[in-house]
Amino acid sequence: MSGMHKVRLAPAGFQLAAAIAAILGGAAAYAAPAPAPAAPSAGGLEEVVVTATRREESLQSVPLAVSAITANALEQRNINSIADLKVGTIPGLFVTVFSGTPSVPIITMRGVGLSDPTQGTVEMTTPVYIDGVFLGRAQGLGLDLIEPERIEVLRGPQGQLFGRNAEGGVVQFVTRKPSGEFGAKVSAGFGNYGEQRFKASVDLPKFGGFAVQLSGVKTKHDPYTPQFSGAQTYVAPGPTTGYSALDVWGGRVAVRWTNDSNFTADYSYDKMDDTDSQAYLSWVPVGTLVNPATPQSNVPTNNDFPSSTFNRQYNPAFKVKASGHALTLAYEASEHATFKSITSYRDASRFGGSNLAAPLQAGLSSSGFLHAVAIENISQHQFSQELQFVGTWSSFDLTAGGVYYTENVNDQRISQITGPGLVAPVTFISPAGLAFCTNFRLDPCQTGDNRQRAETKSAGVYAQGTWRATDQLNVIVGARYSDDKKTGLRYSA
Repeated sequence: MSGMHKVRLAPAGFQLAAAIAAILGGAAAYAAPAPAPAAPSAGGLEEVVVTATRREESLQSVPLAVSAITANALEQRNINSIADLKVGTIPGLFVTVFSGTPSVPIITMRGVGLSDPTQGTVEMTTPVYIDGVFLGRAQGLGLDLIEPERIEVLRGPQGQLFGRNAEGGVVQFVTRKPSGEFGAKVSAGFGNYGEQRFKASVDLPKFGGFAVQLSGVKTKHDPYTPQFSGAQTYVAPGPTTGYSALDVWGGRVAVRWTNDSNFTADYSYDKMDDTDSQAYLSWVPVGTLVNPATPQSNVPTNNDFPSSTFNRQYNPAFKVKASGHALTLAYEASEHATFKSITSYRDASRFGGSNLAAPLQAGLSSSGFLHAVAIENISQHQFSQELQFVGTWSSFDLTAGGVYYTENVNDQRISQITGPGLVAPVTFISPAGLAFCTNFRLDPCQTGDNRQRAETKSAGVYAQGTWRATDQLNVIVGARYSDDKKTGLRYSA
């Protein structure tokens, strides 16, 4: 190749962002007013409010290892999803994507993590919360953030207040609440590989005590490694999506009602729809009895992606869907006591597969005759209810509550083999297990079907008190009791 190199700009090659309001009846565009900056503390630092202790407190006064990224910082760093929290963004936090799938992040906190978070019977070691709602599955967590106010990262064990699976830490996503004043904001980003990213939000004027916010996002880019398009005798059956393609859209409706005194009700509904494919596992030449089937021009010589696959392969994309309802009721009984209820119901699903290119480094399969295909079909439903009491006095704080959580997961894993070795004139001797598929020209050939389902029921109560003895000394005492029950069934069809 010449000195020209392709460079992948991710997530965007350049970004054009502006606060643009909707135009009503040809009127001039009206930009939503920016929120007033937080008052600086005595030391001159901007005050950031977090909910690391299930109550709103200044970040500087929270006695925990907490990091917070505000909405302005998220925009400046071009962080559009949890998967964008790369190494070094937050100390102790490592986020990567599972097998190149942007919709399934792997979250590792202080070395505690999972190698495969997609299994329906395993639990995440770092739970993710959105506005106080626990998300039980990794599927869909990497989808784009909509109207964030901040991201909070609590490092270290947090089981006392957050319970399930919080031995590594907790990631909290806090959304911006409806303002009750009319305004709109639109941003757009573009990059190579046909990348496009659009985000928009509209706040409607308050009416009858209701404030409404509508927001949406659309992100897509072309495959980083497209399917082979040249002449060939074998064409893979079924879907032949390129590798590392992405097409996602999502929307959210948030409604806040208040009686302008001591009661607030927040309802939200969000929905994400994603189509993506995993990265291409580039072929590495090995010694075989036949000539390599991969043109050397497609073997990368730098850090760029292969220019194309070496033949057209059966590669179905993943379809990921996630949606949920949440209702939060808050009653401020007095200046010292607040009662809160958080109710939610969520669904998540992921269906599709990935052609593992030519990873079988044994025999003739590594020369392009056979390819392994992994198919995943998972669906999840969850319901949670939490009641909280938050008390604040001059030198003492008390947080107490109870939570109930239930989840049902169905998980199916199918293994398949595809390739010209199944349908073309036999050029090699098929293994015994593939003889049937070869004789009847069945492509893809199913080699395994494992199914599992799990049901989880969890209930717990907790309490934590903080005595502020002096400005430099806080004494924290807390306890939690949890009753978790998980039942599962696994079998092969």
